[in-house]
Amino acid sequence: MSTYSVTNETAEIKELLCPIALKDVRTLRCLGLNYERYPCQVGVQSVENSHAKESGAAIPKYPILFFKPVTALASGTDDIPVCKLAQQSPEVDYECELVVVIGKQGKDIPEDKGLEYVLGYAVGNDVSHRGWQLQRGGGQWGTGKMFDGWAPISGAIVSPEVVRSPAIYIETDCRSLRILIVFGFRRKSTERLFRARRQRI
Repeated sequence: MSTYSVTNETAEIKELLCPIALKDVRTLRCLGLNYERYPCQVGVQSVENSHAKESGAAIPKYPILFFKPVTALASGTDDIPVCKLAQQSPEVDYECELVVVIGKQGKDIPEDKGLEYVLGYAVGNDVSHRGWQLQRGGGQWGTGKMFDGWAPISGAIVSPEVVRSPAIYIETDCRSLRILIVFGFRRKSTERLFRARRQRI
């Protein structure tokens, strides 16, 4: 990670960059269909969606893992580029995701030690092209998620000391076209299929 020093100077923030430098990232590992059901707020109405049902997929017995290249990383304030290949059909989609930033290397880590390797959490957008993901990707989800700038994340990483049991709750106001993302302790906001540490969630 970058070094820094604390000063008394005050500076105006003109642009929020991606909080992780590309040179510090080796891989983006993603978990698909991790929520059986999740509630959300649409205007004044509460609804419940099924992550698996949205994609027409059955609930998996084992986690669906896929990768995004480092070049997919971007700031949450950046425009999302849509390359020519993704413009062949109008199937570009988005998903709000919990981003877990791993702070140190590890291997064969015991389940009860896993969270000790977490540097912090952020909010991300898993931009996807459903056609290349589900129909034309040969069964490989990464084909529809691999494009440059298709993994923007929020401008800050939240320490595990601040958020010990992270979850994301999304409220959409159709009247103002605003999306509010609450990042905190809503334990019942999702029903997870696969868990990093069973006794903590």
